[in-house]
Amino acid sequence: MGRISRRTFLKSAGVVGGAAAVAGFPYVNRLALGQSKPFKWGYISPFTGPYATETHDQRRGVEIAVEEINEKGGILGRKVELVVRDTEFNPAAARRKAVELLEQEKVDLIAGTLSGPEELVMNELACKYNILFANYPQNVVSHKKGLVCKWFIGSHLTPFQSAAAMGRYAAQHLGKKWHYIGDNYSWPQLLLRGLEKMAKETGATLAPPTWAPFPATDYSQFIPKVQAAKPEVLFVGNFGSPQVTFAKQAVEFGLKQQMKIVVLNTEITMAEAAGRGVFDGFHAGTVWYWTLKDKYPGAKAFFDKFHARTQRVPSGYASVSYTTTRLIADTANEIKSADLAKLTAALEGRKFQYVKGPEQIRACDHSNIQQAFVLRGKPAEAMKDKWDFFDVIGEVGAEAIEPCKDEGFDEAVPLSKT
Repeated sequence: MGRISRRTFLKSAGVVGGAAAVAGFPYVNRLALGQSKPFKWGYISPFTGPYATETHDQRRGVEIAVEEINEKGGILGRKVELVVRDTEFNPAAARRKAVELLEQEKVDLIAGTLSGPEELVMNELACKYNILFANYPQNVVSHKKGLVCKWFIGSHLTPFQSAAAMGRYAAQHLGKKWHYIGDNYSWPQLLLRGLEKMAKETGATLAPPTWAPFPATDYSQFIPKVQAAKPEVLFVGNFGSPQVTFAKQAVEFGLKQQMKIVVLNTEITMAEAAGRGVFDGFHAGTVWYWTLKDKYPGAKAFFDKFHARTQRVPSGYASVSYTTTRLIADTANEIKSADLAKLTAALEGRKFQYVKGPEQIRACDHSNIQQAFVLRGKPAEAMKDKWDFFDVIGEVGAEAIEPCKDEGFDEAVPLSKT
């Protein structure tokens, strides 16, 4: 942002003689301000691979937000142009595509991703290129001081929030003898870390975890280990097509009759792919669910636009990408600046509400303090329509997030000042 403005200014200055001769200084000044150019929103996410379905929903959320922003005059009078790249679910490809966005397309920010390895790449590039990175999936970066770039903004739940929400609910309602199965990479590892802390807080026992390779395509060889642990509650840490596979195999092996199954983070896209009734009896955590349209006016407006466009209900990932895109644009327009340092400072501590209850970007590590929701899967015969996979049976408030001090951050110091 600040980087783009400086580049634009230098480019304008380089042709000042010819430009001034034709149109005079005001023309050069307009170029320096970037007013004659679109605001390029660099969006990068895995449109191929096991998270592709969720990525397409994520993109639709961004597109709706961009349309609304442009209807209101864009960002600082500049029309927002969405520039999209596919990471191919490959960190090396993600890096190459992101550099292309930064150096060739000269985007004003980068946003997106849907896996921890890609998120880490974008976080690194944000600091290298001095550009804002708006992260749409769960935040695996700001769990450790020194790793998170000060230009990083997280918008989804953190792994700790997911683990805290479902761990507390399980301890109160489902049992305290726990086991965990997860795909072996950064995000499920952080979910486990949150569960370990919640077990200590609630007096639950947590057996050593069962790890599956990432991305998992078959859990059948790991299910006997889960059964041998004989937990009251089995927590599941996977996403996308691996979660669909696990849900089907859990039914096949009769796990639902042997223990309570708690999926730490899910989306309606996974229940849809698994089929009617497969998630029956499962408990699951989520950032947002489409029936919130009946509670929040903003959710209803977003739902209506998404449904009219797709004839589908939006997922939580669509809601997060919509909210974050709106948040950044609205903040820039409010402070009348897209300067990187000014915009980041304005986002720190900012409170907002779009499609659910109040949210806030925490200044110390740029995590989003927000609600997490508890779902329970419905049997096929109880579904009122083809989207009625879950009931929302509870929520955990925004306080269910790991304190900044526990991650080595000073709560009194905004991240941008570190």
